[in-house]
Amino acid sequence: MTFKNSIAYSKDLIKGTKIEILKKKLIMPLTGIATVKLYDSLTGKQTYEAKSENRISAVFGNMAYLDGFYYPILDNL
Repeated sequence: MTFKNSIAYSKDLIKGTKIEILKKKLIMPLTGIATVKLYDSLTGKQTYEAKSENRISAVFGNMAYLDGFYYPILDNL
């Protein structure tokens, strides 16, 4: 298996702190970036942000392909 380095981070915008973590991720054909942002409901200002690379496993990738492309083609035959 082949791995690559990926940096995930977490920022607390109220305290002004940022944590970075180096992660080893499998090299996969389908990858994405997950981002979480939290906002204060009273002021509407962003209070927190976290970002990390993620991967789409074969199970979900296959389902997305089937639902998005294959099944609609069968319905139109």
